[in-house]
Amino acid sequence: MSRKRHIHILIFLILGFFHFNCYADYDSVIVGGSSAIYGMKVRNVHVSEGLIKVETTGAIFQINTDQSVLNLVQKIGIHRNVGSFKFITGIDNLRIVEKNLERVIVDTENFNLGIYGDSSFIISPKKNGIIVRYKSHFSPDYIGNKYGEYMLADDFGGMIIYPQRYESGYKIIKKKLDEDDFNLSYKINYGQRILSGVFPPRDYNLIQSFNDKIVFCNGYSKNGVSTGILVDNETIEKWSKYVNIICLFNGGLYKGLTNGKGYTFPGREPYKWPFVGPYKPFKPSELKRVVNVANSLNMKVIVYISFLFHYKMPDYNFFLDEIEEVYNRYNIDGFYVDGLSQDWKHGIKLLSKEDRIVNYEIMRRIRKIVGSKGVIFYHGSGDRSEVSVIPNVDSLCDFVIYGESVPFESFKDHYIRYQVRKKSISNTIGMIKADKRSSKITIEDVRNEMLRIGNRERWWAHYQVDIHNRPVWPNIPPADILTYFNKLNRLKNNSAFE
Repeated sequence: MSRKRHIHILIFLILGFFHFNCYADYDSVIVGGSSAIYGMKVRNVHVSEGLIKVETTGAIFQINTDQSVLNLVQKIGIHRNVGSFKFITGIDNLRIVEKNLERVIVDTENFNLGIYGDSSFIISPKKNGIIVRYKSHFSPDYIGNKYGEYMLADDFGGMIIYPQRYESGYKIIKKKLDEDDFNLSYKINYGQRILSGVFPPRDYNLIQSFNDKIVFCNGYSKNGVSTGILVDNETIEKWSKYVNIICLFNGGLYKGLTNGKGYTFPGREPYKWPFVGPYKPFKPSELKRVVNVANSLNMKVIVYISFLFHYKMPDYNFFLDEIEEVYNRYNIDGFYVDGLSQDWKHGIKLLSKEDRIVNYEIMRRIRKIVGSKGVIFYHGSGDRSEVSVIPNVDSLCDFVIYGESVPFESFKDHYIRYQVRKKSISNTIGMIKADKRSSKITIEDVRNEMLRIGNRERWWAHYQVDIHNRPVWPNIPPADILTYFNKLNRLKNNSAFE
């Protein structure tokens, strides 16, 4: 081989190595999926000397290169500067390397930055010892904190600062956490990231909150084993007079694990936390029947899935491929997502660690699978900490439910106000599982308060077995749910729509 050819190959390899590493750096701030498909987009990018202005549906991000500052402006509900990130190590040699409806990727000498249409952004250092200082420009009523992650909120909105605690090594080198003077400085190294966001990322859909009503039901299980038998056609037709979405829960729907262990789920004694999946309906013809009948009545069907309990956890790509196959094969309308990666205490042996950016990508990719018309119902009670909620993740969903196993004594509780409530937080349709409420608070109290704060309620239709040992689902909602539906309809009639 000639010397000249050796030189050409060497140059090619060097350039290829540089190209690979360049994109590897960008990959740290690039996540898949879509928010644009759900109306949260990059609206405008303006570049002038010393300033880059990225406008999304819910926020404005202003990068001032002379001052090495990223300013964060909330647009929805109230227009205000909620905070700023100052890069102590500077913003040098800044350039935009990608720009579309989904995101803007910014490259600098010291770090990469990805800004997304759902008003989230990711900071990733390109070298060690990058210092980022956050300063609040409003006085939050709520400062949630866990492991150096912070959520700052009031009744109008706010922002999150979530360094990736499992990309270990970042340090908080300065903090002042007063409501009127909130300063927080992180020292982060190559390979570590900070996920942040301004919220709410989108408007609250008041019409959808009135029109979309959901019934939950299990398929039939006999002696704890799935039969694959689902709700009958006549019952679906009667349900259509009250609700427009059917959620088929896990019980009785799916086959057991292929390793022969069978399908079980938390709640059955003794209490266990097994992995579930694959998501193969026990009787595919039954699921297709329910979908066809429901769709003919202008109803939608969503089915249970869970990344947290999935037998391939933590391989979220496998999980997403599997649910996409279910979505396409059975023509369903969406999913009930029972948890993402989360922290669990008490030595429960799961492979889970709560990776915020993975959770963010999973939800964006589920939204891309189901499209703008698909339905995502997310159970996000999570680790029940002060920062369980990621508003910018919730905003990708139609419905979210929080509150499981979280005790509360009053509706003034911060967990109710800033995590269960969704108006001015993610502007999703919120719900609550109030299983640990004070004995002084009735279910009627809960439903009235949820209506007041813009949250909604679901109907659980539990089957019974008749004298012939066949499942029978209730044809109409129980009295308390009917009362709730009537209140919701009166509230709708009294509301003014633009």
